[in-house]
Amino acid sequence: MSGERFSVSLSKENLQRLKDKFDSSDFYLRKNGEIRLNGQAEAYIGGWFGEIAYNMGALKADKDNNGKFSDDEKSQIRSDIYLSFRTENNNSVVYDFKVDKYLNSNNLKYESIDEMLDSIISKDKNLDGVVSLVEHFGNQSSIKLSQR
Repeated sequence: MSGERFSVSLSKENLQRLKDKFDSSDFYLRKNGEIRLNGQAEAYIGGWFGEIAYNMGALKADKDNNGKFSDDEKSQIRSDIYLSFRTENNNSVVYDFKVDKYLNSNNLKYESIDEMLDSIISKDKNLDGVVSLVEHFGNQSSIKLSQR
């Protein structure tokens, strides 16, 4: 990451989940009411922020730096993913999926980096820094794969 400091807004629910997961010393209440993250909590949020801002291109897409995405800016964000997976010889799927690359999306539903970050934290049910397919799509029975 760039080493710059960013301020982001998270939902009360996700902030509480972070407080439940990480050490209380990772959260510092500033005089202005903002909470500054340190340690593991800062590393966790910073990891997801970097993924969204840099790897998905959201920071660069926000050309006017107003923190909100216009329709044109949304089209520049690579929020769709291309997945690859391994199969066994008997064609049964092995749950060894990985994101190969991000693709531009024509239907980004988020209005800001804050919304994207809050959404991905919500999907990361165990706050381990990985959103599994089950966490993303629901239970295993709802995951459907097809060959092209």
